[in-house]
Amino acid sequence: MTLHVADVERSLDFYKRIPGAIVQQHRPGDSALLHFGEGRLGLLRQAGRSLGLATGSPARAQAW
Repeated sequence: MTLHVADVERSLDFYKRIPGAIVQQHRPGDSALLHFGEGRLGLLRQAGRSLGLATGSPARAQAW
């Protein structure tokens, strides 16, 4: 899953506090990728919006 966020650093600080979170990639101010077991979470800076969500598949979007 990818979250489009206004502040990557603030979001990364929040999500890396979750037990088991591993930061796999970090481009300061631009993006970050975290792994949680077999799951992963991408954080991508999105100017002009506070939050967006991308699931990668219509089936996953319907589940939300």
